[in-house]
Amino acid sequence: MQQEGHTMDIMGTWVYKYVLNSWWFLWTIAVLIIAGNFLAPIMIWLIMAGKRGAGGKKSADEPGQPE
Repeated sequence: MQQEGHTMDIMGTWVYKYVLNSWWFLWTIAVLIIAGNFLAPIMIWLIMAGKRGAGGKKSADEPGQPE
């Protein structure tokens, strides 16, 4: 059963006022998102290059290569 007119006031909590709504927290989240956007393609490229080699050629241990 839900009480009428009873809502959770998150904006009145200490955590919202002094942590979630602080400039340092918002800038930390923004910098993490921007850094992730720059680093994700680099990390994907490194993972894919490790599977095929840096030049994009198949490595010798992959099947289908003549010995």
